[in-house]
Amino acid sequence: MNTAIIGEQFMPLVRVKQKFQVTLPAEVREQLDIEEGDLLEAVVENDSVVLTPKVVVDKKGLDAYLTERLEELRAGKTVGPFENMEEYDKYVKRTS
Repeated sequence: MNTAIIGEQFMPLVRVKQKFQVTLPAEVREQLDIEEGDLLEAVVENDSVVLTPKVVVDKKGLDAYLTERLEELRAGKTVGPFENMEEYDKYVKRTS
């Protein structure tokens, strides 16, 4: 892996290959939990390329899901609030 030294930090470098492909360094993928097939938004900010992980959501499915949740909320069928994601994950596992 190629790296640049900026101050006290080692910054991973990537090379632009054929068809303008780049490979994200493992430590970057791990920090952002990026997996093969994930989508990244690419924008230019201050002469830099910024890649942001994104998720595509089916609009009809989302509308149906939100409508159901809103009906449950109006009927008083709510859970939470949860103190953190771990608490929420435990709830989801118990109810699945």
